[in-house]
Formats: sequence, C-alpha cells, structure tokens
Amino acid sequence: EEPERIIETLERFFARRQDLKGRHIVITAGPTYEKIDPVRFIGNYSSGKMGYALAEACARRGAHVTLVSGPVQLATPPGDIRRVDVESAEEMYRVIEAVEPFMPKDKPRYLMGVGTPVNILEAVYRGIDFFDCVMPSRNARHGHLFTSKGIINIKNEKYARDFSPIDENCGCPVCRTYSKAYVRHLIKADEMLGMRLAVMHNLFFYNDLMRKIRQALSEGRYEEFYREQREILGKRI
Repeated sequence: EEPERIIETLERFFARRQDLKGRHIVITAGPTYEKIDPVRFIGNYSSGKMGYALAEACARRGAHVTLVSGPVQLATPPGDIRRVDVESAEEMYRVIEAVEPFMPKDKPRYLMGVGTPVNILEAVYRGIDFFDCVMPSRNARHGHLFTSKGIINIKNEKYARDFSPIDENCGCPVCRTYSKAYVRHLIKADEMLGMRLAVMHNLFFYNDLMRKIRQALSEGRYEEFYREQREILGKRI
C-alpha cells in the first residue's frame, strides 16, 4: 500500500491530470537482495524494494520510467521502464553528473540511501543537498566508527587497552565520557549499551560533518574542504 500512497501524492502534484501517462519520471533504488514484499518494506534494503515497487506502479499509470538501481537480485518490473544499473560509487557519481543539470534549480536535490562520508562529500560537490542512509547506525552496531582521521573497527584487538576517546576531535557525549577500550568491551560482550554508544557517536559525526559542509559552502571554500576531507574520511585506520 505504501507505494500506492506515494503515487497518489504524485498524481496530486500533477494537478491537471489524474494519471501519469506520458510523464518522464526518474526513480532511484538502493541495493537489495530480497524479493519485493507487497505488504511491508522492511530491513536494511528497504529503499531498493520501495524503488522497484514505485517504478512498477508509475509504469502502470502510463509513465516513462528511468529506474536508477543499485546492486540487486530483482527482475526489472514490467512496463515502460528503463533500468540503469549503478554497481559502484564511481558510476553513481557519473549518474549524478548526468542528471543534475536537468534538476530544478529552485528545489532541494535528494539522494536516497547515501552514504559514506566520502559519498556525501562527492555528492555535495556535484550539487546534491540532502541524504538519508542507515549506514551510520547500521555500521556502528557492527563496530565500524567514523572519525575525523578515518574509519576504525572498534572490535580490533589494538583498542582493547586504548583509553583514548573514539575521536579526540569529536564533541559527542560518548567521546567526552568513554574510551575506545570501554566501548570495545561492551560491543565484544554483546552489551546493548555498546551499540547504543557507537550509534550515538556515528550520528553525531554525520551531523557535524553536514554542519561543516554547510559552513564551507557559506564561506565559499567548499572545494578546498572537499579535496582535503575526501582523502582523510575514507581511510581505514
């Protein structure tokens, strides 16, 4: 039912017509390795299932659909649908560059299901404004933490007696209060608090990254910020 409600919203947007016949619509779908559930869209790959269902619903109403899809094990839905597979970050950047000139200049540009800090830097550089992604919380629950110096796996043995904060340059409550060793102990012991602290840190990091991006844009120095940070934030340490 959820895709049907979205279709109704689209139809109201096209106020003069009650169907989508002849309209050209671009839909993005994240990666998924599950079949479409017609009742609920659940799990870490919900954007993929939602995108495919939405593309099929639009095509049924006569739209010409371009479906930009991440890695999937799903068949292309029936109807007037052209699927563009994006198997890598480089291909995603290429697609953004191809699509961005045709996007409305007076509306925000949204990129679904993205991504790593470097993905965000690259997408902003190409004109994207906002994002959503499970990555900071999902990765945190597995001990993958983002820092100002790169990415760490807090489960690694080298952090067992590391009593420094996750990120010395981070002002989140976790970094102000707890050490790597303590967070590692909690996660290794399967204590829920460990996952909660890791998620808190990653979400704070992402919000702070977006704050820094906005500041760099407003000060006219985003290109300098982008070129400096993309070499750091994607590094595993």
